[in-house]
Amino acid sequence: MSFAAPDLDTALTWSVSLDAHRVSEGKPTVLHVATQGTGEAALSVTIHQGRQTLKRSTVAAKAGAELATVAIPLDMGSLAPGGYEVDVRDAAGISQHMPFGVLPALDLEALRGELDAAAEHLPPGSLSTLEFRIQELEKGMARLRPHAVGVSLALDMAALESDFETLRKGDDPVSKHEGVVRRSFRSRIDSTLQP
Repeated sequence: MSFAAPDLDTALTWSVSLDAHRVSEGKPTVLHVATQGTGEAALSVTIHQGRQTLKRSTVAAKAGAELATVAIPLDMGSLAPGGYEVDVRDAAGISQHMPFGVLPALDLEALRGELDAAAEHLPPGSLSTLEFRIQELEKGMARLRPHAVGVSLALDMAALESDFETLRKGDDPVSKHEGVVRRSFRSRIDSTLQP
């Protein structure tokens, strides 16, 4: 049995990739489409979460004898933080699936400033716990690989934002948690935050 190379004079091949597998809430991303062959690729782009379809659009990309690429902006502005899948399909039913994540638009430096302003009203343990959670999110963002979606990080960010909403109302968010709560303290030896 043998296989021949595809005849690019009659065949159309395509592939897609995302500019990033995650964005901050409200930000767009870019779908890169590469084509080669003859004709035009009419691609259906669907964004879904589980079985629920959230967005659907059609994009067209012309092909030629040489590899052609086109960058198509995808509006992710209405998507809430969480994990999604981008499904790209052609008329023949050939498809490519890519995981995608939306992270909350959270300014950790601004939260740190809010925490400094509220420090005199919080117990030391609550202050250290919130400082530690900010620090852990910064470390998590730094460790996040380019292809990673970051869904667990998005959940941690959403939980921290919720706690800061409680703090803005003048309440201690750490004392409001029920069940097992990971708290932290500032070490007397080296002043680092410890869980």
